[in-house]
Amino acid sequence: MHSPPKAVCDGFKPMNFIRQLRERPFAQHLLTLTSATALAQLIPLLISPLLTRLYSPEDMGLFGLFTSTLSILCILLTLRLELGLVSAQRMTIGIRLYHKVFVQVCILSLVFFACSFVLTFEGLPLESLADSYYWLLPAMAFIAFTTLSQQLYNRQKYRNAMAVAQIIRALLIAAVSIVAGLAGLSSGLLMGYTAGFVLSWWLVYRRSLRWVFNKTLWKTSYAQSIKPFKALPLYQMPHALVNTLHLSLPVYLFTLWESLAFSGHYALAYRVAVAPTVIISSVLYQLLYARFAEYQRQGKPVFAESIKVIKWLILFFGVAYSVLALISPDVFAVVFGAQWETAGWITTCLAPWVCIRAIAGPLAFMPLLANKQRAAFLIECGYFLAAFLAIYLGTLHPNSYAKVIALSLVSAVFVCGQLFWYLVLAYRLTKQPLVQQQVAV
Repeated sequence: MHSPPKAVCDGFKPMNFIRQLRERPFAQHLLTLTSATALAQLIPLLISPLLTRLYSPEDMGLFGLFTSTLSILCILLTLRLELGLVSAQRMTIGIRLYHKVFVQVCILSLVFFACSFVLTFEGLPLESLADSYYWLLPAMAFIAFTTLSQQLYNRQKYRNAMAVAQIIRALLIAAVSIVAGLAGLSSGLLMGYTAGFVLSWWLVYRRSLRWVFNKTLWKTSYAQSIKPFKALPLYQMPHALVNTLHLSLPVYLFTLWESLAFSGHYALAYRVAVAPTVIISSVLYQLLYARFAEYQRQGKPVFAESIKVIKWLILFFGVAYSVLALISPDVFAVVFGAQWETAGWITTCLAPWVCIRAIAGPLAFMPLLANKQRAAFLIECGYFLAAFLAIYLGTLHPNSYAKVIALSLVSAVFVCGQLFWYLVLAYRLTKQPLVQQQVAV
């Protein structure tokens, strides 16, 4: 009888776990990608004190609207078919899918760009984007190209190139945004974001164009090429769309019911409050997902390990966000400039929600392990409606912060419910064999 690994006996220890993973080839690629992702998300945070002195709250609000709109459009452009590149049984099937989705993105980008003008009707929040449409077409197209190419490179195991692309993109966005701001261009944030995706795709992913211009692939049928992956637009796309709409909802509603400047304050507050947790949670999500799946296959106690992870996260994030909630207004005024003190108060209001989300986020894979994706989608829809109602009820109070407080408290309660559900799923997984996930493609 072999004794169980020491890491299993000792419980969850992040540093020991990471050292173990570094000894495995797949885990090395995983750590490379997550490290690049962390660095790419850290760069915008580090240059924020400079950007807030170059751009006004209105400029930041416009940038929030722009990126939120692009996130939604990207899902509609690809229909989540890019996920089929990794799950395709043969590489030839994946290449054929890549070709069809690339052409699909080109066509739909032009269609969405033309149709987007109807969103400039007076009173709609996207009216503020009317003067920035010339950035919309290249941005939406190349973000979709990047999403598509990332999955192709992932299938071909070019993960170092993927990591380099993320870092190059973050550096380009930062550099162009700063230079444009120094030149006095109010649309510099939009310019930097667009240039970052366009240039990073061209520098790293342009080699995939050979499949787009392949004459043989043009002769294949679109319907036949995507037929094995028809479940992705039907199930994965709606879930991703609802999740993205939920994250973008405050930006749109604050612009509509408050002002573009208030939306800019919220965008900065959200970036500062969430960015560190996204970096930590995304890494822990990837690492714990692989680890817990292994635990379940070996009959190890998933529930007990989940409790240990939660205790560690509560201790870490509880202390961090308690301090952040107390010092945010003064820190924002000093670090980002006096005009951004409002963003500091918004950060204080968001602290309960962001703290609970940071604790629950690393265990968000539990529905996937337990084959409960449909229930997770329905819960996400309920979360979206609850957030909308919270902000709407906040409008009944004359104080602008009431909307943020209502959103934060309702979201915190909802995420607590999600965390409890994750633990229930972990308990059930401990009592029964692992449900093998088979993606219908």
